[in-house]
Amino acid sequence: MHGVIATLAAIASLVFVTPQQSAQAIGVQPIEVTTAATDVDRVDFYVDGMLIGAARKRPFRIAHDFGASLDAHVIKATMYSNGYRETTTA
Repeated sequence: MHGVIATLAAIASLVFVTPQQSAQAIGVQPIEVTTAATDVDRVDFYVDGMLIGAARKRPFRIAHDFGASLDAHVIKATMYSNGYRETTTA
């Protein structure tokens, strides 16, 4: 049973493609995540706690203007799947 739980957790994982941890971003840059989950309804993207966009199909990607300075930002993605019954955050 533990192997099944681990496999389901791996399928539901959400991983950033870009930007990578500690990457520098100036101007308009893509924010993209990937997942092995098959029944994805939507992925919401947040920068510094504000919803900035959503992607409803693969590739789960949006563009965001990070501005002209190298200020630090917190980027979060929330995936809704299985008829919006499950959420996964990265």
